[in-house]
Amino acid sequence: MCTASDLKTLVRNLLLFAFGLVHIFILLWPGDILHTYGISPVNTFSAAKMPSPVIRIAVGKRGTW
Repeated sequence: MCTASDLKTLVRNLLLFAFGLVHIFILLWPGDILHTYGISPVNTFSAAKMPSPVIRIAVGKRGTW
């Protein structure tokens, strides 16, 4: 389940991602990294909700669970 704080963080990061895309495509500033700062937490947020074995397989770790 997503809490209100999780949802607020997700929305804030998606807005940062959208603002970064505006900088890249409309303002033509290709050196901008706001879109990267905006999308990275979204990926981390989704990975945090995965069970441990799935994360270990995704990052390529082997060994005992």
